[in-house]
Amino acid sequence: MKVLSECPSLKQLVDNSWIRVATIDPGSGQIGVIKKGCFEEFDAPIERLPVVLSSAEWYRGKLEHLPMAWIQAEAGVRE
Repeated sequence: MKVLSECPSLKQLVDNSWIRVATIDPGSGQIGVIKKGCFEEFDAPIERLPVVLSSAEWYRGKLEHLPMAWIQAEAGVRE
């Protein structure tokens, strides 16, 4: 939430539902998503998140809403 409060343009994207921000608790694996300005438990069924190398790869050529994906860059590559 601190990042959003310090970056108005990012906050606007989240507030207007252009992007979703999610967190994963490393201990429990619980996912939280920002809704209406606060994190709420994400309780939709997820079998396994698709793994992609970058956001650009996941969204390239698509216009529709896409589900969450696990962004896992190659070793030594920063996104």
